[in-house]
Amino acid sequence: MKKLLIFAFAGLVFSSCSIHTTSMSESLPEVSLDLDDLDVSTPMQASATVTVYFGVFATGANKQSASSSTYGAKTRTSSQAAAAYKLIQSNPEYDFIMYPKYETKSRGGLFVQKETTTVTAKLGKLK
Repeated sequence: MKKLLIFAFAGLVFSSCSIHTTSMSESLPEVSLDLDDLDVSTPMQASATVTVYFGVFATGANKQSASSSTYGAKTRTSSQAAAAYKLIQSNPEYDFIMYPKYETKSRGGLFVQKETTTVTAKLGKLK
């Protein structure tokens, strides 16, 4: 029994985790673009749901890197950032999100809170 505990402890100590992040950088404020320099999409949508347990543990909120590539409105909540991330990830041919509109629905109780956000925006890319 003691060997089994030592083996389990050693396995726990020597196990590893990996994290993969993707990010996008915002352009410099000195850059001035005309509409002739851009290809603009039709309005597109994406949704994301974030669930918070006991006010501490959140699921669905780990994809937030697209929030720095939105022009016209910054994300305010983790579900908005997750929805913006899904929108840009599902359309990899575009570079940034233009003037997003967020529709957020919240529900929950004392221990579990769920927030679902749908983002509608045009996407842009440089020619």
